[in-house]
Amino acid sequence: SAAPVPPRHQSPPRRRLAAWLGLALPALAALLLAAPRARADLQVLITKGVTDPIPIAVVPFAHAPADGGFDLAGVVQQDLDSSGRFRLMARQQMHTLPTSAAQVQAPDWKAAGEDYVLAGRVSTPSPGRLEVDCDLVNTATGQPVGSARFIADGATLRNAAHQVSDFVYQKILGVRGAFATRIAYVTVQGEAPDRHYRLVIADADGENQRAILESVQPIMSPTWSADGQWIAYVSFENRLSAVYV
Repeated sequence: SAAPVPPRHQSPPRRRLAAWLGLALPALAALLLAAPRARADLQVLITKGVTDPIPIAVVPFAHAPADGGFDLAGVVQQDLDSSGRFRLMARQQMHTLPTSAAQVQAPDWKAAGEDYVLAGRVSTPSPGRLEVDCDLVNTATGQPVGSARFIADGATLRNAAHQVSDFVYQKILGVRGAFATRIAYVTVQGEAPDRHYRLVIADADGENQRAILESVQPIMSPTWSADGQWIAYVSFENRLSAVYV
């Protein structure tokens, strides 16, 4: 039987192809001609997360004999600097080293371009106990923004420094800091099939690393419990994937 005759409003295949090419080729040519210009006009601008960080001076804390000379203020400086929200004053630019709010000469620090000054001290009220006191001063008003005390011992003094950083972060920005938290991650050593896996916890700045689990089976997806006391992870200890705590 004969093929049906196409309706008048449809073009035969060759006519449709020719009509499509007649429209597509000029458009394609225009696109190719415009492409070099489009690439030339494309610009990618990369900026920092914060263009105007807050100037702050973290003065070295007064030591107590039991703190072993630990540079607590240095840890605070590192924490605040790593956030990208602050501009830290270099120590060699500090003309005085106050250890309390009463000793801070606010006009001098304001003239030096600092908006805030953090002063502090470590004391030993009893054997084995360290008290870390800090004062945050607004140089515009000369008044303390807040004061805090943290209790530590020789093993937890670094964590007390992170708590000071959280205190400063929240007082100035109104947002809770996360410097005194911990991270969990997995390391892998060796090549298959002789790989060795370790589940490691550390301070938020990567210090105080401690392996809490080692296995020849893959360790994946470590997740903290809400109270921060437990970690769940996925592994294949019985040759089947399962969640362990």
